[in-house]
Amino acid sequence: MDRLGDLFAPRATPGDIVSACVCGELTLWGAFDEELIGKEEPLIAILVTNVRPYYRCNVLEILVLAGDRMPEWLDKMNEVTTRYAKSTNCALREIPAGRKGWLRALKKYGFEESPLTALECKVG
Repeated sequence: MDRLGDLFAPRATPGDIVSACVCGELTLWGAFDEELIGKEEPLIAILVTNVRPYYRCNVLEILVLAGDRMPEWLDKMNEVTTRYAKSTNCALREIPAGRKGWLRALKKYGFEESPLTALECKVG
């Protein structure tokens, strides 16, 4: 989470995200290198999701997706989020604030650019 730095500023800090996961407001997922368990840090990727209810459907928001050695875990993360989205009656999965580079990596799973664009304007 430390590498996320100011990615969510001014909306949240990595500590805010962790607190929301601990409280059950968000769901934290991890990918681990089983060979490293008990030897060194086995965590190689994290995923944070939120089921957002809209008027006509639920949407699984992928709020954080980060890690090392992406080819080793990205297929599994796709499978897990697809199953979780179905089990929580979500009509789609979305990355509400993703970097453009993620589109290249996720296109093979059916992700595409949304016609909705995040626009922001700082106040003050």
